[in-house]
Amino acid sequence: MRLSAVALLLVAGCAATPSPASVAFAHGVDALGHGDYATADASLAAFEHAFPDDARAEDAAWMRTVARLRLRDRDGAVELARAYLAAHPNGLRRPEATRIVERASR
Repeated sequence: MRLSAVALLLVAGCAATPSPASVAFAHGVDALGHGDYATADASLAAFEHAFPDDARAEDAAWMRTVARLRLRDRDGAVELARAYLAAHPNGLRRPEATRIVERASR
């Protein structure tokens, strides 16, 4: 059985109602997981805009890059990879983002 990100928040022991940031992030993650890449990109962009200081902002930035790649929007993915590197120079996904940018330069 596959659980949505919102369901996982509830199952994980969050007795209280999930925060608006958690709901917004989960919406983007769910869309990405279901192959709705345009919705994922838009939802995660809205999350980044609304919650720029949230600990998941780096993840949202990376997942937007993935969504664009899956939409076959190479230029958009490169732009987002560059933005990811600028915002998170030591980020977890730095190697992957760097490869995306380098491939575009060839």
